Amino acid sequence: MGVLPRVVPMLPCGDVDEIVEFFTALGFAVTYRQVRLNPYVAFEGHGFPIHYWASQGIEPRTPTALAVSWWQTRSRCSSPPPPAFA
Repeated sequence: MGVLPRVVPMLPCGDVDEIVEFFTALGFAVTYRQVRLNPYVAFEGHGFPIHYWASQGIEPRTPTALAVSWWQTRSRCSSPPPPAFA
């Protein structure tokens, strides 16, 4: 039984609405969106996921990024990923 790793980049942005407009124009689908407490959006498209979280006053040149990863066996996942990552 093989293990399938999955890594999802989680990048900062200044405005989630602008990111949604940009990525949907590129053909990505919104798979999860959180408006508050902390704005967050998840996309899937072109064979990979990408997620963004909003931060007020973020400087684009500031190196700030997160990633989440988990391993799933081919038969089942021992603990399911959060809805945004499923």
